[in-house]
Amino acid sequence: MKRFLVLGFIILILSAGVFFYLIRYTEPFTGQPPEFSLNYQNIIFFILSLFFFLTSLVSLVLYFISRLSGDYQEPRYTYRRSLRRGALVGLGTVIIAILLLTRTANLLTILLTIGVMVSLEFTLRG
Repeated sequence: MKRFLVLGFIILILSAGVFFYLIRYTEPFTGQPPEFSLNYQNIIFFILSLFFFLTSLVSLVLYFISRLSGDYQEPRYTYRRSLRRGALVGLGTVIIAILLLTRTANLLTILLTIGVMVSLEFTLRG
């Protein structure tokens, strides 16, 4: 296995562990129902682990799909392209999660976020 793929798998396993630990064992709110507040430390860890988990997962899946479909370019170039797309998917998901968390998400903001991510892909494609 290539050395750059090992790092991708390590990041995937670590971020998946933190992500699922936060989902399973931590609470996003503190206090009782009449007066509760957000636990900001857990929210920040959740957002960061969600970004790293989605970025590494999507990049590895896209890398293997492109290699199996007959992409005969340099493997590092293929992984960089897949990593860029994975980072855009992760960033878009994190932005939508923040919009949902602040209760400012609606159909228009979600569509605009997706549009910005697609236009970034076409801009960065070079």
